[in-house]
Amino acid sequence: MKSVVLTTEYLGPISSYYCKNRCEAVMVEHHENYQKKSYRNRCRIATANGLALLSVPLQGGKSSQCPIAEVAVAYDTDWPTEHLQALTAAYSSSPYFEYYIPEMAAILQRKHTSLLSLNNALQAFVLKAWQLDVKIKPTTNYNRDYSEDVIDLRKYHYTNRQALAIPQKEYWQVWSDRYAFEADLSILDLLFCKGPEGVLYL
Repeated sequence: MKSVVLTTEYLGPISSYYCKNRCEAVMVEHHENYQKKSYRNRCRIATANGLALLSVPLQGGKSSQCPIAEVAVAYDTDWPTEHLQALTAAYSSSPYFEYYIPEMAAILQRKHTSLLSLNNALQAFVLKAWQLDVKIKPTTNYNRDYSEDVIDLRKYHYTNRQALAIPQKEYWQVWSDRYAFEADLSILDLLFCKGPEGVLYL
């Protein structure tokens, strides 16, 4: 794979990191308008009650007309604690939860003002955890369409990511005794369940 362009993502899905790890050039869109109900401020995790979405609240709810660089995170509620509690309930019994959660918790509790800042910090944490030498560049302008040698993940949300047909082998998940394997969850699922071996999966 040569190049990939993605939206900014809140603890994005495994398929995104699969592409980041395998592409020569990785771009993250910094010049689009915000879109609701996407990976930009949501991630999917597996819980005792099935799949769940964790959503970062944004100031004013944000309309699709707002430039992504201007989208600000809201802290009217203590959502970082709520997200950490949800992650603890879902993954505390996973092999590597206790190893990685302290640093991630510190990032969430830092109160980043912008969504880009929050997502960039979490992305850097994941890449460092696996020591992935991935050079990620922000886009310098908005291109609606790219050439065929660029994988454009911007249009693929959690409702249509399966159309990418990115191979994802099954691995042990916390709730495997209750539910069938869930592919393409948040990268945290792979990190907490596989630890350092997760890089081999990518």
